[in-house]
Amino acid sequence: MSLQYPNVNDYWRELAPRLKAFVEHRRDHAVEAFLEKAFAVYSYVCEDMTQKRNAHVALAGHLDPLVVLGLDYLRGARALQESQSLAPAAFTARAAFEAFVTLKFITTSTTPDLYAKRFTDHQMVERLKRHYLGRTLLHPSELASLTTACAAWLDPKTGRPHRRRKWHGEEWSFREVAQRTGELAMYDRLYSVNSLFAHGSSIVKNLYRQGASLNGLADTKQLTRQSILTAGSCLNLIAAHSTFFGIPMPVPEYATVVAEMVALAALT
Repeated sequence: MSLQYPNVNDYWRELAPRLKAFVEHRRDHAVEAFLEKAFAVYSYVCEDMTQKRNAHVALAGHLDPLVVLGLDYLRGARALQESQSLAPAAFTARAAFEAFVTLKFITTSTTPDLYAKRFTDHQMVERLKRHYLGRTLLHPSELASLTTACAAWLDPKTGRPHRRRKWHGEEWSFREVAQRTGELAMYDRLYSVNSLFAHGSSIVKNLYRQGASLNGLADTKQLTRQSILTAGSCLNLIAAHSTFFGIPMPVPEYATVVAEMVALAALT
């Protein structure tokens, strides 16, 4: 309840243009332009992807969802940078990193066929979990079929999904997966801050502080850092995907956008 305005309409009629002007004043057009370039490069690689693959073609259907997510993360990062929204930008940076690490883990493993299939098949495990939680009960024949198909994820003692086994069928945490892919340093760097948003920590108040009060818009440099983290993960994702599937990369343009990203990161 506002003490200055009798109703929401009067309040918003006054505040909306001021908020718009305030956000506009804080926008970093150089970062927004960079994100558009990153999206353009990523999107260009995705164009006609089916026809351009010349390796591991049979695994494309398993990994394509990660590529689509990367495209959406980049597009979302651009919108969040413009609207000056730090918290969802932090969630996006974390999700983009997880998508990249997941793809890198699969494509650099000694058994990519196994893990690519498990990545897809894990949705069957989720169906089993919902059944045993009583949310979506399965017909006995379907339950038997899924139980057979999901043997890699079942607890041998109970015959039910093992609570610690992840999509890859192992008990490794995501941090362990990041370590196995050589991405542990980035994991520690990213999660030390981004987990504060995910878990609603009071520490995030320092990112929204302006003088003695808290502001609804966070520090612009913090937002830019998250945008760059998202872009970096997405660019790494599409490069790793292209290498695995033998898809040509626009090398000069990719190198240019990465160099611009490094330069922007140095300013934050």
